[in-house]
Amino acid sequence: MLVLAFLFSLAAALALHVASPTQQLIARRLRAGRRYAGLLTLVSLLCAMQALGAAFGLVTALALGAASLFIVSLLAAERRRALSSGNT
Repeated sequence: MLVLAFLFSLAAALALHVASPTQQLIARRLRAGRRYAGLLTLVSLLCAMQALGAAFGLVTALALGAASLFIVSLLAAERRRALSSGNT
């Protein structure tokens, strides 16, 4: 279970790293992007902290990992919306 929590934490950190250029694009172009970028950073940090205490919070770590992936999908949707409306 500890390995699974660590893998979710690693996935959240990777998602943060991959989404970073998208965050910068959206933060420059859209107000909502700042909110999503901040949420993604917060959830990823919480997921990493939760993975340290995974023996006590595996369910929370899994939920935070899922939330991180959901926020990444919101970022992707905002980016697609910005690109399709010509705000790039």
